Amino acid sequence: MKGKVSPCLLVSVVVAALFGVGTTWADVPDHAAVDAVLERAAEALGGCALVLVHDGETVYATGFGDVAPDDSIAVASAAKWISAAALLSLVGEGVLELDAPLSRLLPYLSDGGDPDYKADITLRMILSHTSGLPAVVPSLYDPTLPLAECAERLAAFPFDTQPGKVFRYADLPMQLAGRAAEVVTGKPWAEVFRERIALPLGMSGTNYDVPGPTENPQLAVGLRSSAREYSHFLTMLLARGTYEGREVLSPALVSEMLKDQTRDVAPWSRQPYALGAWCTLDPKTGEPVGFSSPGTLGFYPWIDLRRSVGGVFASASGADAAWPFYEELRKVLDALFAPESTPFTAG
Repeated sequence: MKGKVSPCLLVSVVVAALFGVGTTWADVPDHAAVDAVLERAAEALGGCALVLVHDGETVYATGFGDVAPDDSIAVASAAKWISAAALLSLVGEGVLELDAPLSRLLPYLSDGGDPDYKADITLRMILSHTSGLPAVVPSLYDPTLPLAECAERLAAFPFDTQPGKVFRYADLPMQLAGRAAEVVTGKPWAEVFRERIALPLGMSGTNYDVPGPTENPQLAVGLRSSAREYSHFLTMLLARGTYEGREVLSPALVSEMLKDQTRDVAPWSRQPYALGAWCTLDPKTGEPVGFSSPGTLGFYPWIDLRRSVGGVFASASGADAAWPFYEELRKVLDALFAPESTPFTAG
């Protein structure tokens, strides 16, 4: 309404005036503006937590209400980002390829047609949601169904769209990628993840046992983690693949992971997509500078390359209730670290 200033904008302006352009977290005398958003969020949501990393250090880790930074919770679609990283680690070793047909490893990924589009599906297509396979098949979420059988059943379903041509956000195609990882390693997905991500990143409490122990780990939505442990993954990405002196992904793989993969597909999505995460483009250069993989249960991880900042906002409520507070929090933090930059949103 004319004459009114939104509380979010007002807080951003105040923070910008107090702390100035380019301010680092160490220069901030207190974090009252951040606390204020989180306190209101906790009251409305039943609890929330924020873990913030900057320049390789955890600079803020606080819980409000019934949620603490170390609470293990289901992260829903935030799983996609971490699953993509585990798969890319296999690309780094040369046992998987981003652009080779997965049918080389999964012969049933073929319909025998002419042309045989299914036989051409690649890991890149799956991680960028352009595989053309159906997004949801309720029966394939069965936790007692082995991943190998889930993948084979999924491959038998008809296409929604031709591979590589259309972006369609989907969960189930990642099961094919997980099965391919099992084939090349000879290990179950849980072990692939533990060796390649959980152990090197100190994420001992993070696993794919959602809603409980399962033979069919859901790579896209079945992860359980805490805000603090997930932040270790963000710290690694901001350090171009290194965590506490150990290389988890090569800089080249991190660069590939953080590219806009949907520039040349239809429809032009409201938000471009990288490998496992949504991305925001710099309005001047058109290059991706912000990334996020928000979950429908109110778990929101992000990184901002311009500010060398990453964070996880975790709440006790679903996305509909939590999203407005996440957006407000992001605007406050954007203003704190670089007031003149365009705030990052994902959708």
